Amino acid sequence: MRRTVVFDSGAVIAAERNDERIRAIMFAARESRTVVLLPSMVLAETWRGRATHPLAAKFLASMDRFPALDATAAKRAGALLTEGGSIADANVVDVAIRSAPAVVVTSDPRDIRALLRIAASSADVQIRNL
Repeated sequence: MRRTVVFDSGAVIAAERNDERIRAIMFAARESRTVVLLPSMVLAETWRGRATHPLAAKFLASMDRFPALDATAAKRAGALLTEGGSIADANVVDVAIRSAPAVVVTSDPRDIRALLRIAASSADVQIRNL
């Protein structure tokens, strides 16, 4: 069974830096026709200014969807912030749980793991460190 890939902000930053690890992850995902998601909250967190971001733009163009943070998703993500954390990371965890089986590709595995623990979900979500 293929896992949906859900990227956090660290993945966008890695793409902008032309990080080989993120290129390899995207190549493998495309080869296996895996669904690749970037929550729209993560896009807002990482896109700065009006300047073009050519490598990040190329990375973004390869996403299958940008799950939105509507009122329902915002409440689910907000409920995870009982012990702190960022709303973007909470949104990533919420999207991963709802898209399970999933793997979260992150530069902050400790934060994602803590939010998954708070969610207390039985969903099959793995973490891949960047």
